[in-house]
Amino acid sequence: MMNMTPHEAIADELHTRGYSCSQSVLAAFSDVTNIDQALLLKISSGLGGGVAGMREVCGAVTGAIIAMSFLYAEGAPDKAVRNQRDYPPLQEIANRFREINGSIVCRELLGVEGAKRTRPAGKTCQDMVRDAARLVDEYIQAHPPGEA
Repeated sequence: MMNMTPHEAIADELHTRGYSCSQSVLAAFSDVTNIDQALLLKISSGLGGGVAGMREVCGAVTGAIIAMSFLYAEGAPDKAVRNQRDYPPLQEIANRFREINGSIVCRELLGVEGAKRTRPAGKTCQDMVRDAARLVDEYIQAHPPGEA
C-alpha cells in the first residue's frame, strides 16, 4: 500500500502479524502517547472483534478512540469538560470513520450476524485498521497534542 501515514503503516504491520484491529491501531501510537507498546497491546486486547468478539463497535475505532483519549482528553470527573472538551475530537474520529465506511459497528462493517447493511465494497478489516490509524494521524497533524 502506497502513501500510508507513519502510524497507519505500523498499524497495518501489527494487524498483519495477527494482532486485533483494536490492538493494531492503539499500539501503533505508542511513540506519541509515550506508553509502552506491550502495555497498549494488553489494554486493547479485549476490544478486538467489536468488543471481545461480540461484533459491537469496531475494534479499529475503539483503538483510535483510546489513542485519541491519551492524546487529547483531560479525563476530568466533570461531565461538562467531557462533553465540551474531551468528546468532540473523539467523536470527530468516529464520525469520519463512519463517513468513510458507512458504520462504526463491527457486524455491519463485516456484513454478518443479521447486520442491517453489508460490508463496504472491497473493504477488509485490514482496510479499517488503516483507515482508523490514518484518521488519527491526520487529526494529530492538524491539531498537535499539547497545543490549545
